[in-house]
Amino acid sequence: MAKKVTRPKALRTLSDLKPAPYNPREIGDEALAGLKASIDELGDLSGIVWNARDGKLVAGHQRMRALTELYGDGLVLDVKARTITTPAGETFGIRVVDWDEPKAKLANVRVGRTFTAVESERLPG
Repeated sequence: MAKKVTRPKALRTLSDLKPAPYNPREIGDEALAGLKASIDELGDLSGIVWNARDGKLVAGHQRMRALTELYGDGLVLDVKARTITTPAGETFGIRVVDWDEPKAKLANVRVGRTFTAVESERLPG
């Protein structure tokens, strides 16, 4: 029996950056407000990862939500450069991968690892 080959999807519009249904993280209103403030003040600190194999985000679910709420239709996707640009000119890189679902799920969980108490104690301020 021939193995089914999945053709990579093309990244053409912002709506192609669909959330993965297996993403276990949610963000509350207060945390989302903090993320928006961080994005507004500091720009991109983490990046966005999109899986061409299934057309879903691997990382950046909450950043995409915050960007969409902050800038809406003002966001511009540059497919060639693999960036999203805000109306103020801030750019957010998009890493495109081609992973099967088990690897995408593993990366999704690993990228969302939270700080331990020891790590947070080491942060300044």
